[in-house]
Amino acid sequence: SSGINAEYGEMFQLKYDVMQQKLFNVLSAYSVFNTSVGYCQAMSSLAAFLLMYLKEEEVFWALTSLLRSTKFQMNNLYVQDLAKLHRLIDHHLLLRKKFTHSVHKHFKKQEFIPSLYVTRWFMKNFLDSVPFSLNLRMWDIFLYEGEEISVAMSICILRTFKRTLVKLNMEQLQEFFQVLPEKQLDEEKLLDTLMEVLSELRRRRLSVLQPQPPV
Repeated sequence: SSGINAEYGEMFQLKYDVMQQKLFNVLSAYSVFNTSVGYCQAMSSLAAFLLMYLKEEEVFWALTSLLRSTKFQMNNLYVQDLAKLHRLIDHHLLLRKKFTHSVHKHFKKQEFIPSLYVTRWFMKNFLDSVPFSLNLRMWDIFLYEGEEISVAMSICILRTFKRTLVKLNMEQLQEFFQVLPEKQLDEEKLLDTLMEVLSELRRRRLSVLQPQPPV
């Protein structure tokens, strides 16, 4: 996968090296095990990330937990209709308007719709969208706290960079969100903001998606 080559450097650089084979094994096995999802490209980033620290079988069961447990509930991000992704995007838009109104107003003016930046965030849980050292720390919190962290992180980033974001045009916004600029990033401050946002969302009962009404 060329995406994996770009993302995790030398570990996955050679097309048929050992790590690529392990990645193929895990994703092939998981696609047979969880037929509701099969193979989704975004999952390769999750599996590659986990393979940096776990054995193949451990990665398989870690994926199972991430997708199927009530704590993480990532399965519906990857099913064919991307049901959960659409709901997360709508929820992010609601929170963006509530908690980062100046950014919301500017993005609307630029016609910079949420799907242009949050799709990658939610599908890969911020892998490849923030510097790697921050990824590691954010994933530590995510594994401890659960899916609420993804929602909170999406608002935390807008809040952290709001003074910069309101000055950018559409093209500059797209470039900015490819990978957050390390030079402008104070990891400690951002993670403090993340926990503040999480507390605020929990207090208002907005940290998780509301249950879908019966059809």
